[in-house]
Amino acid sequence: MRFEVKEDKLLIDCAFDGAAERCRLDTGLDRTALSYRTSTRYKRRGGGRKTETVRVRAFKLGDHPVRRVRMVGWPRGGHALVGMDALIGRRVSFDFDRNVLEINVPAQQWAGRLLIFSGGQFAVGATIGGGAVHALWNTGSEVCVVDEEYVRQHAADFIFINRERLGEVEMELYRARTLKIGGVPIGETEMFVDPGFSKIRAAYGPDVHMILGLNVIEQLNWYFDLGGGFWSSTPRHGGGDEG
Repeated sequence: MRFEVKEDKLLIDCAFDGAAERCRLDTGLDRTALSYRTSTRYKRRGGGRKTETVRVRAFKLGDHPVRRVRMVGWPRGGHALVGMDALIGRRVSFDFDRNVLEINVPAQQWAGRLLIFSGGQFAVGATIGGGAVHALWNTGSEVCVVDEEYVRQHAADFIFINRERLGEVEMELYRARTLKIGGVPIGETEMFVDPGFSKIRAAYGPDVHMILGLNVIEQLNWYFDLGGGFWSSTPRHGGGDEG
């Protein structure tokens, strides 16, 4: 199925009970959530903004029925948000040369092991300079984010650029001198330093020091076995600065 990277979002067609709309795929979320437009067709279940859900009879990601998604969250933004409950346990590929997501792809030669967490989110292996880290693979993040503590401990591996605003917060912007994902060198990539990254480490483990955002993700083609816990990546044929 086709997807589109637009305004730093990965967008894909989906349908809730036959109502088609453009959805944002956010692999940093565990649960799919409705858009405001679609939510008006449903009655809320549960109480409180964080626990309210609705029941859908049929959900499709592209033309692929997703049978395990039945309870979806109340809206949190303009687009419906497709979380990891739609992909968990499947073999999937993201081809950024063709902008195609495939589900239930054949098994192949995998390059490494995934860290898969309880909500379905997952991390891949990366190296910054000479140091090996795990990086959350998060299509919901527009840019790469790195652990401030890790930057301070490995200052020689980073180049400070400036300070910029990311949403409501001013953050330091750095560039890694060398960054490799699964052994594949990544071109010059800017990344924001998050002083609150300790919360990420507490949730996902002490070896997770980076969030891979779309500015890195779209530079490669990706293959994941989310049931077996394996992954691989290959350079894009057209380079990493398209789309």
